[in-house]
Amino acid sequence: MRIAIISDIHSNLNALENTLKEIDKLNIDTLICLGDLVGYGAQPNEVVELIRKSCDYAVIGNHDAAVVGKLDYTYHYKAAKDAIDWTRNNLTTDNLEWLISLPYKLKIKNISFTHGSPISPEDFLYVYNSSHASLLSQYYDELSKFSFIGHSHLIKGYTFSKILADEFKLPRKGFLENNKYLFSVGSVGQPRDGSPLSAFFLFDTELESVDVHRVYYDINPTADKIINAGLSPNFAKRLFLGI
Repeated sequence: MRIAIISDIHSNLNALENTLKEIDKLNIDTLICLGDLVGYGAQPNEVVELIRKSCDYAVIGNHDAAVVGKLDYTYHYKAAKDAIDWTRNNLTTDNLEWLISLPYKLKIKNISFTHGSPISPEDFLYVYNSSHASLLSQYYDELSKFSFIGHSHLIKGYTFSKILADEFKLPRKGFLENNKYLFSVGSVGQPRDGSPLSAFFLFDTELESVDVHRVYYDINPTADKIINAGLSPNFAKRLFLGI
């Protein structure tokens, strides 16, 4: 099975459209979205509707959960809270109800898909680095053989034993029988790894390979829409920097 995995669109329609065009070239079997369809950007309805049309499965992200009232966001900084309020006021009832219906976790055979950490996915815990990943070793028996997450907007790969976790470079081909693996798939709409290019993963279960794909899109129209909508200009500026 060839599975394409996207995450963290953040209402960035241009990035999503270009990413889906690249995915269409890869002869995939399944397309999965790991949440945060909305937040920060100015085209939430268009993004939600395209995800509903294009993806076979999706899970809920923390911004999605905040917008639909399933997550307290009072701890967010003001610009982020304002973006959540703006999004809620602009989403159609149909799209809000669809976001509400999304699960926190999806599991297909020995593969799990969540927005944040696969342990207690409703808490949306971050996995930023090896230290965070090592905390998951204590849950080794609960982890799927392969876990795919978003949330951090970073591209990472970790391998687990029952006592520790190690980060490894991507792409990856071949997996150890007694180890488990976690992949952080980056972001389509707001990368934060120093590159403005959108990111998605391709997991081939038969070849036992995980590949990272980067996609160019024209940022200017997206940035203009953010500013014209009255959202924070910083949401537009950082798209150009990948931060």
